[in-house]
Amino acid sequence: MIVAAVAALWALVPARSDACENAVLATDKSVASVKEAEVILNGGDPLEARRRIQEILGGADEFDERTPSAKGLTKRAQRIIALANVRLDDLRSEHRKVFLDNAVWVLSRLADDSPGDAAKKADLAEALAKTNPGKARKILEDLATRDVVATPYAYAALARLRASDGDEKGRDEAMARCKQMAKPEKVRSICKLK
Repeated sequence: MIVAAVAALWALVPARSDACENAVLATDKSVASVKEAEVILNGGDPLEARRRIQEILGGADEFDERTPSAKGLTKRAQRIIALANVRLDDLRSEHRKVFLDNAVWVLSRLADDSPGDAAKKADLAEALAKTNPGKARKILEDLATRDVVATPYAYAALARLRASDGDEKGRDEAMARCKQMAKPEKVRSICKLK
């Protein structure tokens, strides 16, 4: 009887309005794991970075960011997955198009949230290079003029875009910058024209 009364009262307690039904509680361990996945992505292993984020989320859509150290963790995880999907060519045809379109959408939102952030613009341009080359080149040329291209991947994208327009000198300049930024062991996998 008492158990039934407690259960009935518990059912009446309102749910937290800020709780997400499909979220993983962000702990210090998950914060560290996202940081590690970011290092892995930047180090040139997008497949492992994506796998780590998917493992941390375990099927959830986002993190429950209750602690100050967890603020922005969902956006960081979304960025990692989006860029991994752009950098990997592990899907074909329509599936690839869906992943790229989603990556552009996610990276556009992140860039829009921080309009002065050159790194986020470079991330977006890297994705756009595969879906909207003209827009990507415009963004990357602006960043290159200001010398704020943030990653070797973005320089590689700029080199490919310049090459497709027949700009050999520009292609070579962007490729040289890519090689300067990439870790020596990753130059061949990152700084390529294909």
